[in-house]
Amino acid sequence: MARRLAHLVGDSGPARFAALARDLPRRQFRPGEKRGAAVGKTKRGKGTKWVVLVDGEGVPLGALLASATPHEINFAEATLAQVKVPRPHGRPRTKPQRIIADKGYDTAGFVQACRERGVTPHVAQNLERSGGSAIDRRTTRHASYQLSQRIRKSIEEHYGWTKTIGRIRQTVYRGLRRVDLHFKLNILASNIVRMARMPGVVPTTAVQGA
Repeated sequence: MARRLAHLVGDSGPARFAALARDLPRRQFRPGEKRGAAVGKTKRGKGTKWVVLVDGEGVPLGALLASATPHEINFAEATLAQVKVPRPHGRPRTKPQRIIADKGYDTAGFVQACRERGVTPHVAQNLERSGGSAIDRRTTRHASYQLSQRIRKSIEEHYGWTKTIGRIRQTVYRGLRRVDLHFKLNILASNIVRMARMPGVVPTTAVQGA
């Protein structure tokens, strides 16, 4: 198969597409999909929405591609279900101690769902929300809440990297499966770059390329 595909590397257009379809089994080759459940309307047309969950050190634990139409709060449970932190012994850890989120998650339903799950909701207060914030003094009086709001900004580093360096803002890929892979590979690459800047990760004797 490698020999048959080698001559197609420099080709482009419909001829290359048809040749690939003949050489690759159908289970391995599929044209880009149109529309789909993960494509929704936005103010500028149709698009998708990405939800990322990181730990307190900024390490990604879960990533989800979804339709841009519903609010991201609707995908919180599905994103949390991806959390599986390995332990030295026993099953992976699936329930975090607390959830840190922006004020878009400041709703009575989400806060109550977190508490019923045994997770402390460290959600930024939305004081302009009708009826007031769902986060009260039970949460905000603790010093850990203020610390969580500073940690929360670490997620923006991944979003910024994927949009500017990874070109995820205007992806060149077509089809939900490819866009999903593009996004998750960008999150992985962003985390590797972030880890390389952490003290002690890169040996001081390492030689950096020009």
